Amino acid sequence: MDSNQPPKQLFDHFFSGAKDGSWNRKTAVQSGCEIIVSNAAAQLEAMVEQFNPDNTGWHVLLIDIPGFNGAEWSNKAETLQTLIGQFAPPDARTWVYLLGGAKLGVLVHISAKPQLVAFVQRLGASLTQGQGSPRTRLAQIPSQKQVVKSYLAAEAMAEENAKKQQETLQAAQRLASISFALQPGIAAQRLTRPRPVVLIVEDDPVTLQVLEHLIAQTRGVEVLSARNATDAATLYRRNAPDLVFLDIGLPEIDGLTLLAKLREADPDAYVFILTANAYRSNLEQATRLGAKGFLAKPFTPAKISAVVTQAIKEGHK
Repeated sequence: MDSNQPPKQLFDHFFSGAKDGSWNRKTAVQSGCEIIVSNAAAQLEAMVEQFNPDNTGWHVLLIDIPGFNGAEWSNKAETLQTLIGQFAPPDARTWVYLLGGAKLGVLVHISAKPQLVAFVQRLGASLTQGQGSPRTRLAQIPSQKQVVKSYLAAEAMAEENAKKQQETLQAAQRLASISFALQPGIAAQRLTRPRPVVLIVEDDPVTLQVLEHLIAQTRGVEVLSARNATDAATLYRRNAPDLVFLDIGLPEIDGLTLLAKLREADPDAYVFILTANAYRSNLEQATRLGAKGFLAKPFTPAKISAVVTQAIKEGHK
């Protein structure tokens, strides 16, 4: 096999689209450069993984470019294609992976080191547009493919952490916007209304349906349900239910946070935690926050009836 040619099977799969397995050069190397936007990190990792020692002269350039916005450039692929093509030697083959944000991965075949260094310097200077110096890491392929894989793994973890931080911030903002205060006089209705009210807070539709069905079999019980903390808070403050079945793993605002808020607004809140494989630390925290007990799967009419009876006996009816 030509040592300058990338692994045929990956090259065909990602770029040529040829059904007969042939390398479609015209499709793959238009203008000497190809831009990969969709699922770029996974495609880059898969590509370098397929290289073997017979493939020489290949490098991956990992660049973090100040001021570069990959999302914007994804809509200007031809412009980026032309720009990078200007800096690569005439016989070079180049694939650019938009890895998200200010990050690029460039797979390039340039055998001569002076040409490679010049390509890296000119490309970085052009893309920064005077907004600073790019941070670059160069990996020879295939001998340093692990460098690429480690970089992509670290970036994926950083992106996941940033996403979690954003979700935490949004949850805090959402929590601050929710009113948990009971409507005036609603708590006293627990002593006078004809039948107890049970609120289920569960985001899984199948589990919610099962619980609604089972609780409905308990005579004289009104059933309310919510799939998130916002709706649960609204139903609680309007109805002051006698019993709440609460799932810990709710979206945006988790069940433990909701439990704390309910108990803060209503010290008489009677809450049972729904459990499957909950961590012991979560169960211990739920107990500290005032949960009255735990309802484990599988749910049965007998279990449901026993909890409802217990709630009524302890003064919620």
